[in-house]
Amino acid sequence: MNMNETIGKYAKWCVRVKKPQIQTYTFPSRGQQIEANTFSCILVGDNPSEYMIGCVPFEFKNTTAPKLALARFVENTVWVVSKPVFDSRAKVEFNGSPMKLTLLLRDPTNLRAVPPTETIAYNFPVMHVIPPTTLAYIMSMKLNNVTASGKDSKKILQCSSCGCSGESNRDQ
Repeated sequence: MNMNETIGKYAKWCVRVKKPQIQTYTFPSRGQQIEANTFSCILVGDNPSEYMIGCVPFEFKNTTAPKLALARFVENTVWVVSKPVFDSRAKVEFNGSPMKLTLLLRDPTNLRAVPPTETIAYNFPVMHVIPPTTLAYIMSMKLNNVTASGKDSKKILQCSSCGCSGESNRDQ
């Protein structure tokens, strides 16, 4: 899935929505704390190792857009993307997908829902993604870093994907 604005003038992509979600955060504005929402999902095409993030960011002029996007971009729905526009405010450092661009899932990006009756287009995108690395590899790297740093080799770092971090003892 080679998606960018230059090729997007001429090409179309068929993508499947995976893991749609709303993130809530607060920020200060005009002396008060504003609670904002943003919508994001994973978009995957025909290659499960090439996927990207799709988003509908918070905007003061349309604060309900992320919640409407959650209702529109349901898990496993298929969309045809043409004339893509990417979020210029998205931070590449926080994007863990192989394709570092974040697609805006609102105007001016053209999006067309693919109904299940269009079987060829609907079945084109894969049903899963394959991350560029595995959890086992990450854990082995953390274990090697702890051992190489001269710390006690019986202690390993816990996985932070579940929200926990720190050290634990292997003997327990």
